[in-house]
Amino acid sequence: MNGQTLTALLEQLAATNIDQALSLLEDAGLLQAETATALTRTALERAEAAPQAAVHWLAVAKAVNARTEQSRLVEAQIAYAQARLHLLAGDAARAEADIRRAQALWQRVGATEPLARSYLGLTQVLAMQGRYQEAETAIQRAIVGLPVG
Repeated sequence: MNGQTLTALLEQLAATNIDQALSLLEDAGLLQAETATALTRTALERAEAAPQAAVHWLAVAKAVNARTEQSRLVEAQIAYAQARLHLLAGDAARAEADIRRAQALWQRVGATEPLARSYLGLTQVLAMQGRYQEAETAIQRAIVGLPVG
């Protein structure tokens, strides 16, 4: 799918309700786990510039995941992206809860690298709340868990 096609599809999805979005994706042959992952990644990348669209793309990603593989990995990615949106909205407590939910899911599926990277985000959220000791512990967990090189 080229950039223009993807942009047009994202605009269409942002302007539809969840059921319509699922039908649109199904008609396009895109009702699959990879689409949920792509929507989540796009929402994360565009959260600051288009927060309302990002919220909707995540809702569509959740629905796609529910209709397809029900992947815990995708569910974790969605939770982490939601954390970013909550943080941008100034809700550090909800951001922390979403990060911790993502971490629990990554831990269950053995996804060590995203789990380790999530501690970087958690460090930021904890520091923003003035919880520096916990932030220090989180950054140490990130350092230990991230691959070298």
